Amino acid sequence: ALDLIFDITRGITFFVQLLCKNIFDSGVNPVDFKSALTIIQKVISEKESYYINYINLLTPKQLEFLIAIAKENGVEKPMSSHFLNKYHLGAATTVKSVIDNLTEKEVIYKLANKYYIADVLFSSWLKDYFRRDY
Repeated sequence: ALDLIFDITRGITFFVQLLCKNIFDSGVNPVDFKSALTIIQKVISEKESYYINYINLLTPKQLEFLIAIAKENGVEKPMSSHFLNKYHLGAATTVKSVIDNLTEKEVIYKLANKYYIADVLFSSWLKDYFRRDY
């Protein structure tokens, strides 16, 4: 269960504490992988209306880029032809503009040469909500 929590949260303290608090509040004892996953999915689903409203504020290219990052669990070379073609993102200049805009708004961040979505629960929700294969 702890490996699952750290995997989903990327070890970001706020999200680790949020998920652990919800698991603790659930009263499940002992906590195993399956029960932790169920509670985590519940926490994410409770935020779904917020996430749907949020994606409606994004441009189509921003949303496509965020979905791609979510599916990749972060991306090291977002302007590589492989990544652009795999997710049908268009020109590298367009993606560079999207990256700059989303970074400025703190929707994404770069850590150790890899771009991630700042809200790990939003990232998990995007990956699940937009299941389309590439």
